[in-house]
Amino acid sequence: MKYIYPILLISMIAFPKSGIAIGKIPLNSITILIISLFPILLLKYVVNIGKTKSSNLPEIYFLLILPFYFLLFIFNIFNGIENLSSYFGFIFSVIITPLFFLMLFRFISYQNIREYDNFFINCVRFVAIYGILLFIYKVLTGSFFEVPGLTTTYGAAIELEDRMNDRGGIFKLFSTFNNGNLYGLSILMLFPLYTFLEKNKLFVLIVSLSLILTFSRTIWVLLFLYLLYTAIT
Repeated sequence: MKYIYPILLISMIAFPKSGIAIGKIPLNSITILIISLFPILLLKYVVNIGKTKSSNLPEIYFLLILPFYFLLFIFNIFNGIENLSSYFGFIFSVIITPLFFLMLFRFISYQNIREYDNFFINCVRFVAIYGILLFIYKVLTGSFFEVPGLTTTYGAAIELEDRMNDRGGIFKLFSTFNNGNLYGLSILMLFPLYTFLEKNKLFVLIVSLSLILTFSRTIWVLLFLYLLYTAIT
């Protein structure tokens, strides 16, 4: 199972929008991976119940949020579902995905994860450098470079120019995430771990620059607060 971890890193960090769209439904690589592995993990998880000595806290945390899922279903019953595909996407995000990772990390040890520290670092480096190069390419040529199916979802109905990235003629940096705000928040959440593991300060500056070029005031404030916190602690 530990070999699934680097594939997850690639799917979630390096190429989060890789995949295809069937109609209006995007099937990104991480979605395909979860759908493919979920039955296997579920079977393995059930078979190993009571056989592992690991903490039950993840299961307890998941049980604590079940009442909120119940309320969600009640509201849906009374209010109805306007868009079925969006609803299934929501259920996939808030229920299936957390369950997938809960089960997966029962079979991946802390030591297995630490083996891929450099892999994680290189994924963050890649999206930051690619994002800056794409930003410069757009400024110089007026168009975007993309690899359908890898850096963008193949067959997606919405083009890069239409993904709310325009800031008065200057487009946000969004790298392979296709949206500046999504890129900024995602990488910023990983930033404390990344700066802890990254030994090359030049790459820290490059990743920081990529966050600044998202032109998101929220990202700027959060980045400033984090840098201020690290400077005084």
